[in-house]
Amino acid sequence: MIQTDEKSLITPKELGISNKDIIVKKVCGINVKKFRNMSETHIDLSDRITLISGHNGTMKSTLIGLFVQSFNSDVEDLFGADLKTKFGEIFKLSTIYDKDKYEYDLIIQDNNGLNIKVPVYTKPRSKADPSPRIVTGGNTGKDGNLIYNTNFLNLNRLYSIHTTNSKPYPLTLSEDEQNFVAKFYNIVLQKESYKKMETVSDKQIKKTFAPADSTYNYESISSGEDNLGRIANSLISFMRFSRLKKENQQCFNGIFCIDEMEVSLHPVAQKNLFDFLYKWANQYKVQIIATTHSLPLIRHSIEGENHGKEIKNYYLSTLYTDHIDVIKKPSYENIYKELTFDFNHTKKVEMPKIDILCEDELAKKFIRYMISKQDILNRINFIPFDDTNGFPFTFLTKLCNTASSFVKNTIIVFDADITESDLKKIKKRENILRLPDHSKQLPIEQLFIRYIYNKDKNDEVFLKTLKMPKAAFIKTLTDDNIYITDEDSFKIIESRHFKKWFKNNDWIVKKLFNSFAKSVNGREEFVEELVDKLNKINIRNGYPEIKF
Repeated sequence: MIQTDEKSLITPKELGISNKDIIVKKVCGINVKKFRNMSETHIDLSDRITLISGHNGTMKSTLIGLFVQSFNSDVEDLFGADLKTKFGEIFKLSTIYDKDKYEYDLIIQDNNGLNIKVPVYTKPRSKADPSPRIVTGGNTGKDGNLIYNTNFLNLNRLYSIHTTNSKPYPLTLSEDEQNFVAKFYNIVLQKESYKKMETVSDKQIKKTFAPADSTYNYESISSGEDNLGRIANSLISFMRFSRLKKENQQCFNGIFCIDEMEVSLHPVAQKNLFDFLYKWANQYKVQIIATTHSLPLIRHSIEGENHGKEIKNYYLSTLYTDHIDVIKKPSYENIYKELTFDFNHTKKVEMPKIDILCEDELAKKFIRYMISKQDILNRINFIPFDDTNGFPFTFLTKLCNTASSFVKNTIIVFDADITESDLKKIKKRENILRLPDHSKQLPIEQLFIRYIYNKDKNDEVFLKTLKMPKAAFIKTLTDDNIYITDEDSFKIIESRHFKKWFKNNDWIVKKLFNSFAKSVNGREEFVEELVDKLNKINIRNGYPEIKF
């Protein structure tokens, strides 16, 4: 991380060079001395993504403006606009409420590895015009801005395409660029409609893409597609600059800022967009700053930072102070409480649970004991049976084939004795599991009794746990018409006898069922596959994954 303490920093004046002659490698951060309700605050920028969250009115967008205000660029985007952020696009200073002098230092690193602080401050435009303006300090009084590409997407991008004069716009994209846009939409929205596309614009606000030769065109695109089109335009603009750049290859290619990046996107698309931008930022060396109110997105970003990814999270709060408190590496639990106003400190933030449907109560018990880990058990919910004895496999099979919307977010677990031919009758098997032991294909009752029966007579199960000889255990079986002669007996004898034994010998079940479940052949594979299927549902719905 760049050292940004005062002693390690040098100013353009001390260097004796103009701001325009400084070759910016990257932006490291800012030291805010005073700007509106924010003071004495330092913020580092990530080389990839910096996410800023907080309530409305906590200066999230303004903070972005402080990072990009002091840069000019003669590089153009796809539509001919400069990759430069205009002051008025982000915020406006008031002649009444912004009379105080605001100051902050922009911290950059140049192509020689020098850490430079560039003073930025406000001052009246003139004696006749007291309206404040932002000035970038330098070597001389009229030094001006540095050169670095910036692009800020504000909420204007969300104006409905129907309220503009947007129409197809002649713009040439290379084949690689067209493939990039198609891949972008496919990854974020899982849409394949953009294999052929056209550019759409009103030459002012709207700069997007729409399908061509599809079942719909630009007049019918969703606001989410429209939003992604504006983002894609910016991405390609930076990509073109990156490819054409001939000097200073070690330098980053600019800063890309997105205000409220989650708007018009469902939680899964938000995470998909975040992950796409994370990889893209590394490939094309562009620093990304985004703001958000989205709890799923905030959680996803915080988890990424906690796992060592090049992500920095900041939360801006005014709930406890009159000034803006900038919290670095915030906890998701505290953000959740502040954004939802759920301050019940005796209650932890509940993680979303995935429904599991199985054949009967014994299957539930078997699954719980096999899992054993509370972190996993806390994330699942067994659907109750009401007053029934459970759900026969015929009902579950029919449910899998007819209730696709229900099955999409539910795990259905069959007993081990379901046949391969019955499983093949299920059309969609993505969320289907079968209990172990697959090699024996026995119901749980038979498998449990077999577990005990195959123990040697001097095993601790008989000597210490049950405190009864094996012969006495076998007597409990014959009392319920279970006569074991060989391995086939467990399949030949009617299952109703094993079920009856379970009821009559509940004390044996209580003593040994836990050790049985943990030792069953295929247990580890079952739990691993279950967690994998749970996490696929979690990812699809924007929920945090289960760590296993």
